[in-house]
Amino acid sequence: SLEVRQQASQYCDEVKKNEDGWIAAIELFSQSNKPEVQFFSLGVFQDFLGPRPGVTCRLTDPLKRARIRECMLSWLRETNLSETSPESYTLTKVGVIFALLIKTDFPENWPSAFDDMLSLMERNRPQDCDLLFRFLGAIDDEIVKFNAHRDPIETQRNKEVKDSIRKLEISSKICESVKRASITYRESCPAISKLSLDVFSKFIPWFDISLVANDSTISLLYEFIKNFKMFPGISQAAFSCLISLISKGMDPLDKLKLIENIEIIEMIRNLPAIKDNPTSVRLAELTNVLITQLFLIYNSVGINDRNVNTRIALALSKSIPYIWQHMENSNIDVSWCVFDSVNAIIQAIKWEKSQEPN
Repeated sequence: SLEVRQQASQYCDEVKKNEDGWIAAIELFSQSNKPEVQFFSLGVFQDFLGPRPGVTCRLTDPLKRARIRECMLSWLRETNLSETSPESYTLTKVGVIFALLIKTDFPENWPSAFDDMLSLMERNRPQDCDLLFRFLGAIDDEIVKFNAHRDPIETQRNKEVKDSIRKLEISSKICESVKRASITYRESCPAISKLSLDVFSKFIPWFDISLVANDSTISLLYEFIKNFKMFPGISQAAFSCLISLISKGMDPLDKLKLIENIEIIEMIRNLPAIKDNPTSVRLAELTNVLITQLFLIYNSVGINDRNVNTRIALALSKSIPYIWQHMENSNIDVSWCVFDSVNAIIQAIKWEKSQEPN
């Protein structure tokens, strides 16, 4: 009834406002298997740990945060996710809580954080793998992704966590987990495989290039893309990874070498005809990013370097024809994707014209 819902809502607000509300939430979470109760308890944890960017953690005592962490880890150890089948929104919230705990306590107070979470892969169950990548997605949301509402202290703390992830070789373990999950579940549970690559695409911009552009990773992404008919969702996530890779901030000459080494233009050329709209859109987006990046490289170093100019011209001559194919596509979603690269081509032509003697 409406009255019961109002009373429940009032109780929830009182628990969140009470300075010891997190203790009540631990007891509720530990003792109940009801999804509504678990979700409420997780919401209380989130409110105390930092509900949104710019709102500081209310639990300044690391020992208090450790009690929440142990509650969550105990639940993780004792719960068989394949049997209990928690709601997806519960798994997402669990991932958020672990991400917030890492934000406050990794590596100083919780050095084994990522090992604890990555051990989910060893259970060889799709539900555990699902939770792992929801957690990694929350790491991106809570720590990596830019948000204008974060204050300088929070921004600096997030930077420290990211640096620790890189220094402690955790990024390498994450990459291995992505490859393992995407291969293991590509047929039995393709949604997990897709999720792993979707999350990976968000980590590519700040992971070391040797981890995200090595032979095994590129071969895996190309394999999924070539088999887009068999793995439609996974192949689209693989396209996202390549788009993130080509867009990755790096030295222009290194970017040109990357484009040449991974032979991405040759991969595009060898793709079978694509008729389904979502895959066509992703291919157009990739082609668009590739060409705009080539023009950015040219504008940075190619104008004054004949050798670089020749290499860029060769890459453009091979890739620009695909832009016209996308422009001719009857689906406006596809043709619209290459607007930026067409504009870059036009600007280049105008510049060449301006250099001609009158």
